[in-house]
Amino acid sequence: MTQTAPSHLPDPQTRAPASAESHALSRSVRLLQRVLSALEATDDGLRGVEGVLEAVRDAFGWRSAGYWELDDASQRLRVAVCLDGDLLEASASAQLAAGEGLVGHAWAQGELIVAQDLPLHRDCPRTRAAERAGATQGLAVPLFLDSVLLGVLDFFADGDAEFSDARRETLGAMARIVAARLDLLRRRREHGETAIAASAFRSLRERLVAADSREAVLQATLDSVRDTFGWAYGSFWHLDAEENVLRFGAESGTVSPDFVEASHAAHFAKGVGVAGRVWATNKLVCVEDLTHVNDCVRAPPPAPPASRVE
Repeated sequence: MTQTAPSHLPDPQTRAPASAESHALSRSVRLLQRVLSALEATDDGLRGVEGVLEAVRDAFGWRSAGYWELDDASQRLRVAVCLDGDLLEASASAQLAAGEGLVGHAWAQGELIVAQDLPLHRDCPRTRAAERAGATQGLAVPLFLDSVLLGVLDFFADGDAEFSDARRETLGAMARIVAARLDLLRRRREHGETAIAASAFRSLRERLVAADSREAVLQATLDSVRDTFGWAYGSFWHLDAEENVLRFGAESGTVSPDFVEASHAAHFAKGVGVAGRVWATNKLVCVEDLTHVNDCVRAPPPAPPASRVE
């Protein structure tokens, strides 16, 4: 006599796919939890992104990962975080516009891009370096907030990496979380800078009220700005009308005896040095690395090249 299974028991053939889906969902949830933990552990946006890259790379077993940040001035992507030492040198020199390289295509198309044939993206030095290091596939995930690009995450993998719909959905959710966190940190930073600027104006106003001479006004201004922003040194340069050059006038703080001596003896023509550039352009000039100012006697000697991209 043949017995049949009770109708309420599930068919074994339908249990396996359901179990696989449940496992994939559980893994996605765990990854997104790690992503949130990495972002919440620091107020440094790049450190947070570094933790996210490590979490995704380790969860999927991929070879390397990086983060490209958009430079607003040049509208080009530059590598801000690199987790693979083999790609450091190539990453440092890479600059890509929309439509260039794997990350540029992700930017231009506004969506996650999978490159299962890396040679098609050899217009990027980082991709070429990854291929030389053994990677066979790549993935780029753009970070958008209200249609504005913040940056692009890239990953490289060996062999036949899995890029299933479930993984794509997980990476899409991850991208939205990262973009929101970076925007929050940006808004916090801007709010903090606004508060600092307001404090600087209050301090300057109080000191100017007490100033009773031109020299006192200049000193009060230099001291107030330097103290408020925590800077080491500030100086004022006046125009020598006869020689048509800028000469040292006043200072606040100190850097080193050699720097002070060089400052007191220096003079700048229009367009020469940082002060001369301000004179020539009639605009604020910001120089992040003084070693790149090769026409200023106050600039320090060039530093050795960096060993990693941050």
